[in-house]
Amino acid sequence: MSEVRRIEFKAETKATLEGMRLAGKALFRGGRSLGLWAQMLIIGFFAPIGVLALTFLVKFWVTGDMRFESALWAPGIILVAGTTSLLLSNWVYAVMAKAAAVSRFARAPFVEIGPDAFVYGSGESFWRTVWADVEHVHMGRKAVSVTVSAVALPIPISAFESGDDARATFEKMQAWWEAAR
Repeated sequence: MSEVRRIEFKAETKATLEGMRLAGKALFRGGRSLGLWAQMLIIGFFAPIGVLALTFLVKFWVTGDMRFESALWAPGIILVAGTTSLLLSNWVYAVMAKAAAVSRFARAPFVEIGPDAFVYGSGESFWRTVWADVEHVHMGRKAVSVTVSAVALPIPISAFESGDDARATFEKMQAWWEAAR
């Protein structure tokens, strides 16, 4: 007996963003996480150092003096620039999640979940994949997400009848995925 379940839902930006983050965590495990940490170090530390150097240069060009009256200027500039860099980096993902949630593909999203395959579709097209081709199955607070070829395919938790229904469906999906690996 085929146990295929169809769920129609409205795409949600926050669920899409969480699906993207869950996919990213799965992709950047082990040795790959070093690259992610290096990126965060560059964005959060080296970029602010560059902003600090630029601030000193501009001050020198304008006033002819590179000294600041307070010793807190340098740490303050580094803190503000580092925080801004990290927030901008996260903002990029939020913009991508919003674009995905309001895209033409997200007009009438649905999933069909069964022991043989996972289908993610819209009113006009669909993506069908067998569980053996799935990279990872995740469950977060806002979404159940399937990762295929570094693409997150999220289902908002609100699409399920309840949180328990979402958990039970996730566990079935995970079991089918594990069995196919």
